[in-house]
Amino acid sequence: MVNYKKWAIYPTLQLGYIISPFHLLQFSFNSDKTYPSYWVMSGAINHIDNYQVTIGNTYLKPYTDYSAHLSYILKRKYIFQMRYSHRPHYFTQMMYLPPNELKSIYNYQNWDYMNQLTFSSILPFKIGKWWSSRLSLSAILKHDKASHYFDAPFDRKQWTGIGIWNNTFTLSQKPDIKIELSAFGQTKGIQGSYTIKPMGKTDAAIRYTFLNQAASIQLRLNDIFNSMNPYTTIRNGVQIADMSVKRNQRSLTLSFSYKFKGFKEKEVKEIDTQRFGL
Repeated sequence: MVNYKKWAIYPTLQLGYIISPFHLLQFSFNSDKTYPSYWVMSGAINHIDNYQVTIGNTYLKPYTDYSAHLSYILKRKYIFQMRYSHRPHYFTQMMYLPPNELKSIYNYQNWDYMNQLTFSSILPFKIGKWWSSRLSLSAILKHDKASHYFDAPFDRKQWTGIGIWNNTFTLSQKPDIKIELSAFGQTKGIQGSYTIKPMGKTDAAIRYTFLNQAASIQLRLNDIFNSMNPYTTIRNGVQIADMSVKRNQRSLTLSFSYKFKGFKEKEVKEIDTQRFGL
């Protein structure tokens, strides 16, 4: 294994400014180091089958994560964020396609860096007592660069949009019957030489609560359209590979829960403005 020694400083900074009770600004700067697992650096060669092999990397180095996070909180419920992270020597497992043989090599390599700029917002709203909603939107600019990745270096940038919409509809208060509907969507993304196609899913549930809120029955259908199947394409020079995960994630579950007397459900704050951004 490589004899790795390096002095480094990892500062942390947190600032908060209350403009008024309805306008808060928070800024944080964090730094950390991530070390590779021992088995990744063992240098072992493991043949998965005749066409796939994993190879360890004894020269793999840790990478550092520097991130800055700015948040603006309006009326203690609307959140707008900007985040930037820089990860020099970033590493993750990827698949490499040799040009002279029909084989897939899974291996960890240090990149030059991985940079990510994120703009996001969290927008909750209610209409009367019958509709409660929470919309989360993110726009991410990702920049992956590796100048010495086998014979297939890459330098790629990509904008990716992510949306999550959670809704609760109250059909009746007496009896207490609610419908939950949520949706997730993501546009095209990248990871090194990988291109990840757009994907999304929709979930729905109906819940009946009775016995003074002590008991509830819920019927839930996950991934209604069975659309949460990632499809990834890989380009290493003249080599091309497509990875399609065809799995049936659609599921229908029926559950029953009962809270015994004396049980107190742990309070969960929807927004913790004191720790936001950590």
